[in-house]
Amino acid sequence: GLKLLLLLISDPHSLQSSYRALAEKTNISLGSVSNIFKELEDSGFIIKTKQKRVLKNMDLLLERWVIAYNEILKPRILRKKFRPASEVFDLSLSQNQQIGFVWGGESAANIMTDYLKSSHHTIYYDGELSLLLNKLKLIPDTNGNIEVYSSFWTDDLKLKYGNTAPPLVVYADLMGTNSSRNIEAAKMILENGL
Repeated sequence: GLKLLLLLISDPHSLQSSYRALAEKTNISLGSVSNIFKELEDSGFIIKTKQKRVLKNMDLLLERWVIAYNEILKPRILRKKFRPASEVFDLSLSQNQQIGFVWGGESAANIMTDYLKSSHHTIYYDGELSLLLNKLKLIPDTNGNIEVYSSFWTDDLKLKYGNTAPPLVVYADLMGTNSSRNIEAAKMILENGL
């Protein structure tokens, strides 16, 4: 359900797509899409008119998505924690395009808002970890400040910023930290539109 909601919130036009198209865009089963829509309608989050579907109670829906993401999905997609091999960690934008990852959390918020200087880095990456380790000069460390997660969205979700995770994911990353500065940046991202 989190994958489908990410698409529906990030791309409101997708709400008008057929269940089959939504299943293909999110890589979830057709039956699951149908069940999720029924649950959203029963909970008052989707209103159906003769012409279209409309998302309602967005504040509550966002709050529930952020909680479920941080408590359920995010721990499952964590691949490994690292620390930089040197004191200076290169945040250059060309690095992620060469290797094929996107920034999340504080690093993405810095790119999106120019408000945070990140001390904790979140990376969404599906490739070989050895390539990432070599290119970014990382050392495995269970207490490290660099966390690598698998991305869980599909290419059908157009990224608002080519080098960051979807804004809703970045928002959830920041809200999950309980840091007042991160929450301020999350609100800035929310105001700019998820």
